[in-house]
Amino acid sequence: MIVCYCTIACGAKLVSHWPSVGKSADSIIAVMEQSRGYQGIRQKHNVQLLYKLSAKHHDMPVLRWRALFWDAYCRKMSGKEVEARNLIGLADRLVDKKNFEYDYQRIHGLKAAYDCLAVGNYYQCYLVYTKSLAYFQSIDDLIMQAYYFNAIGALFNNLGELSLALDYFKNAKKLYFEGGSFNESLKEDLNIAICYAALGNSKESNAILKFVESKKEAQSDTAFYIKVLMSMAAGTPTRAGAEQEKYVMRMYDLARQWHDSTLLVRSRINLGAFYIEKKEFVKALAYYKQSLPYVEHIHNVFSEIACLDGIGICYRQLNQNDSAAKYLERYIMCKDSLTQANHVNDIKNMESLAKIKAYNKDIQIEKGKARSRLLIILLVSTVLLLLLGGVCYMLWSMSQKERMKKQLKEAENAALSKNLEVEQLQNRQHKLEIEAQNRQLMLDALRLNEKENALKAVQKQIMDASESGKEAKIVAHEVENQIKMHVDVQTEWESFRHTFEKVHPGFFRLLKRKYSSLSENEMRLCAFINAGMTNKQIAYMLNIQPNSLKKARYRIRQKLNLSTEDSLEDFLRTIAE
Repeated sequence: MIVCYCTIACGAKLVSHWPSVGKSADSIIAVMEQSRGYQGIRQKHNVQLLYKLSAKHHDMPVLRWRALFWDAYCRKMSGKEVEARNLIGLADRLVDKKNFEYDYQRIHGLKAAYDCLAVGNYYQCYLVYTKSLAYFQSIDDLIMQAYYFNAIGALFNNLGELSLALDYFKNAKKLYFEGGSFNESLKEDLNIAICYAALGNSKESNAILKFVESKKEAQSDTAFYIKVLMSMAAGTPTRAGAEQEKYVMRMYDLARQWHDSTLLVRSRINLGAFYIEKKEFVKALAYYKQSLPYVEHIHNVFSEIACLDGIGICYRQLNQNDSAAKYLERYIMCKDSLTQANHVNDIKNMESLAKIKAYNKDIQIEKGKARSRLLIILLVSTVLLLLLGGVCYMLWSMSQKERMKKQLKEAENAALSKNLEVEQLQNRQHKLEIEAQNRQLMLDALRLNEKENALKAVQKQIMDASESGKEAKIVAHEVENQIKMHVDVQTEWESFRHTFEKVHPGFFRLLKRKYSSLSENEMRLCAFINAGMTNKQIAYMLNIQPNSLKKARYRIRQKLNLSTEDSLEDFLRTIAE
């Protein structure tokens, strides 16, 4: 029998999905979610704490429906199906779907599954499971996804679709492990092992069961460990009698310690079967007879048939044929009624399975259509994007061409502007050169005029002396004095200065006013430099060496506060202007 765990608990990852309603309630729910196995006393205590909190806080109905939900869970684990169904129905009527969707999905999904299973409607139950699974997948709740994979696996197992059930159990195991719930992952191993055994793969089943049985987590959960031992005892080959006895006796001892009537009766039935195989019919009969009243009371037909069959076999082997006949007759009646019920259930199961397969087929068809629609949409979108891309590229290309034209035009304009600037600079330079040449010509003309005037003065003196009859010696002396006057440097400088002032009026006055530290010789040198005379010409006129001229220029630059990058000629030209 597959174990379908209705514990919706396991792991810290799951707790975070419950909306917080207060520190106390949140901590209790966290403990409930993280509890392992069937710890009835502890769980009932936590449920009572939730009920007390809900009674204390009437303004928080969420506490009430959560208490009912966990109460239903505990009763379900205790086998009280009717009470659990009533409680979960009440919780479903109270839950606020709008503000507590997660609570609603947990409660309503469980309630809908109860309703469907109560009437044996596996098809509707499958629809509920898949709908709930889709919700928990949408919020990435791994533990609840694993729970519903387990529930669907159990459903397919009941319908006889063992291969499908095995796939769902494997998925549940993987999700429990990824969600951090190793204990629940181990419990899925038990379901997987039972499936393998039902499919005839006893080797794989036994290997998984031994792995689970060896884990401390499994041994610490007594109820779960008993079920593991039951499966191991059922799957152990008959020839390994000692090993099988170890399992059944360990299972029986644990069941008695656990005080769980259902597990204890199942252990006794397994012991009865074991002792029949060992041909110890008296022991087997005792275990079967101890179990029969309880299974009759709870109307467990499968266990009742096992007990009646075992008792009949034991009486027959002990040669108590009358008693054997009585129990075997009851066995046949129960089996016939079960066969009829099974026949009806098989028909229902076949109908449910056919509906499920048709539903899944429709889903696959719809998915195929959706994929086709998606492909068409993608294709149309791609074409539109390509067209849009083409249009955008054309517009971009046109804009690029326009931009290039604009840049080319700007470059041409810049080139023209640059050429114009160059031309203006050249014109200005040419103008400056012409102005310099004109100044030089003017200076030369003035100097020639002075020389001409001087020569005329000498000529006049000679003519006057000739006319007056002066002696040659006296005339010669006067001419010599006249020539000396014009050859004298100081006289020459005064003449140059007089002429320079005519071309550059105010030059000496402005220069002396701004730079009073300049000497007369330095002023003279500044005038010669501004007149455009070369260093060689200046040195000749001043009758000094070129090195002395360089030193003189350096002193002038210092007094004028000029840097090494500044031009002395340009600076003096600005003053002259």
